[in-house]
This record gives sequence, structure tokens and C-alpha cells, in this order.
Amino acid sequence: MNNLIAIIAGEPNSINSEIIAKAWKKNNKFKNIFIIGNYTILKKQFLKLGIKISMIKIDKIEDVKREKKLFIIDIPLKVTSTFNASFIDTKNYILKSFN
Repeated sequence: MNNLIAIIAGEPNSINSEIIAKAWKKNNKFKNIFIIGNYTILKKQFLKLGIKISMIKIDKIEDVKREKKLFIIDIPLKVTSTFNASFIDTKNYILKSFN
């Protein structure tokens, strides 16, 4: 696909998911954006923030469709709480996100 924009969700204990959710809620006309991050934790964080977003978990960039849905390339991450991931798990998660 041409002109796709990837956003890395980043540190799961930060406000990145809130920024993504609020920006998407304000203007979800973008059909060329996808997120690289953990689908489950983003879904839980969005719910905790009270923001409903139609999300689709995908495995590769080719699965991004031109729809008004937020596509997430799922990167594994073990968490016990919505905004609480260990430093070591977070470090590996971020490295995998960039790879």
C-alpha cells in the first residue's frame, strides 16, 4: 500500500495510548494510519480511558485496509495491569516494535 503512516505505540506505561486514542477520536478520517503495538493492552487502555475505537488486530502491513478502523500490528507483551508493565518486558517490547 502507498502512503501508509505507522505509529509506534511506545512505552505501555506512558500517555502514548491516550494521545493516540484522543487524536483518533477527534479525527478518525485517516484511512492510511496503523499502530505498531500490543493489541490487547491498547484495547484495555482505551476502555479504561472511556474511548471506544473500532480496532482490528493484524499480523503484517499488507493487512491494513483503507477503512475507518484502527489497525494494530500486534507485538507480544506480558502485562499484569493496564498501565503496568515491567521494565525488562517493556524494553523488549519497544525493540520488537521498531524491528
